[in-house]
Amino acid sequence: MWAGQDYHALRTLCLEKGDLFEDPAFPQDVSDPKIEWRRPPLWQFGEWFDVVIDDKLPTKNGRLVYTRSDCQVELWSALLEKAYAKVCGGYSALQGGTIAETLEDFTGGIAESVSLSRHTSEEVWEMVTEAESRQSLMACYIQVSDPTDVGRVDEDGLVLGHAYSVLGAKEVTLNSGEVTLIKLRNPWGFTEYNGPWSDKSLEWMSVSDVERKALNLQKEDGEFWMLCDDFCSLFSWIVICSTSMESPQCNVTVLQGRWERGVNAGGGRRLKSFFTNPQFRLRVGVASELGVEPVTETGTEERWTVLLELLQTDRRTAKLHIACHLYRVPDGLVSRPRLDRGFFTRSRPVCDTGDPQNSRGVTTRASLTPGEYVIVPSTYDANQEGNFYIRVYCGRGTENRTD
Repeated sequence: MWAGQDYHALRTLCLEKGDLFEDPAFPQDVSDPKIEWRRPPLWQFGEWFDVVIDDKLPTKNGRLVYTRSDCQVELWSALLEKAYAKVCGGYSALQGGTIAETLEDFTGGIAESVSLSRHTSEEVWEMVTEAESRQSLMACYIQVSDPTDVGRVDEDGLVLGHAYSVLGAKEVTLNSGEVTLIKLRNPWGFTEYNGPWSDKSLEWMSVSDVERKALNLQKEDGEFWMLCDDFCSLFSWIVICSTSMESPQCNVTVLQGRWERGVNAGGGRRLKSFFTNPQFRLRVGVASELGVEPVTETGTEERWTVLLELLQTDRRTAKLHIACHLYRVPDGLVSRPRLDRGFFTRSRPVCDTGDPQNSRGVTTRASLTPGEYVIVPSTYDANQEGNFYIRVYCGRGTENRTD
């Protein structure tokens, strides 16, 4: 026994009381009121839960098969990976996962996948700096059409189909002006970008020693910088996971439901039965409560940023192509409990998640004026059954970004 503590006795006591263990031999330091002590669960579909595993790990020739640290006795990452593999249905299931799904499962946030080719470098710069200010998690990758290219290192030193962390952005001052740089990290800790503004590039000679030191350049540690323009042209997608969405100026609405054959599984927007899909009303701002359109101090109409996510919750048994649409409800139809076929035939959505996708989740973002809206989740074909989960983040703002 270390520190006079017997594991089996403590475990039995916790089970008898139904409490989680708190270590009296290593109490929490409460001297700083800003520090919050929390237990680290995982998240899926609106619930945090604990995952129980043993400490047996898969090895080959004495080495861990999957996640491992440079230090052979450091095993926390491999144990965490095993817990996640259990949740997902096995280690093989992790090979087919996505960055967005993983970020959401570990943080409970909402992850958006943004196509870099659809945005200017200025727009991408604003996305990254804003996400950094919100302390959002970010990652990116280069999409490949041929699966055999995954893992191949290209002429720029970048690994195709590989997830990179996006650590932030920085404007660097030169004699000729300023350049905008994006900081990335290869989780491997090696194999770095070798283009302009990489660790060994000559561009750094035009930056002052003070600024260079502040950027903490280290050779071959997995971290590197690149021009925002090059980032947009070399990478395909950036995934931004918003984790801090609760504040006095914003809220999160959670909705759950099920598509049932012959009842409310109306299929995609191209079908006449689309209107039979589940319909959820969403009030944005105060217009629906006061009956007036509020204006800002400058006289422009108030706008709210809405981020909507649709998840299918039984992915292991049903791989549906899903989509979600958001419509503005005219004042004359607000009192109706459901909107009919005629409304959806005449109306276009104010935003949607795009073509139905065979993925666990789809998202859309829009800048909306106050009023009443209706959310319509759907599958591609009619009469496809499955459970779904919707989250809607709504906060004051003027940002408008859809993909």
